[in-house]
Amino acid sequence: MYERAFRFANHETEIAYDGTEALLRLETMNPLPDIVALDAIMPKMNGLEVLQEIRSTERLKNIPVVILTNSIKKEDAEEFLKLGASFFLIKMDQDSREIVRKIEEIIKANESNIKKV
Repeated sequence: MYERAFRFANHETEIAYDGTEALLRLETMNPLPDIVALDAIMPKMNGLEVLQEIRSTERLKNIPVVILTNSIKKEDAEEFLKLGASFFLIKMDQDSREIVRKIEEIIKANESNIKKV
């Protein structure tokens, strides 16, 4: 559903079906993506583990990461944000167009920060 929403908004997407595959794809991507969206719950490696790997890898550490999940525990959001997630979105609270809009805002803000450096 989200892939279609992003493509409809003219964004290119890459889909990984588990955390391990996501990291393997990121390691070989050139250019790097503008943003990574992770679910908190994924096979092989969960979102927290993938985020930790992204943040500890020099080449990947500056990519904005958004967590898309239906986990609504406050502690979950705090943990992801503490580890460097840019945003934590609850899927069931928003429709796919709203999620695309929020992610576009994060990409635009990140592009502005890069240009200022």
